[in-house]
Amino acid sequence: MAEEDDKKQKGPDVTVPSGYFFVPKPEQLIRDYLNHWITGRPSEELRDIVREADVYGSDPATLTEAHSAYGHDGKSWYFLTVAKWKGGRGGA
Repeated sequence: MAEEDDKKQKGPDVTVPSGYFFVPKPEQLIRDYLNHWITGRPSEELRDIVREADVYGSDPATLTEAHSAYGHDGKSWYFLTVAKWKGGRGGA
């Protein structure tokens, strides 16, 4: 049983092979995550890999602590958020 536990790493609702690293290229993030999120078709099985969060309204330490189970290598997190523009130029 312990040997089987060593073969899989269990994250929140996601089981991946040992040694799995999530290191997407920018074009993969846009194509596979952002485009689906914008069009309202987010992939349910990927919701625990790329999280939705208010990165503008949250302290970085609080944000990463709240999503610590979803970090990759304990130092990388991927979030989808609605852009907020500073100042009065070009934003809502």
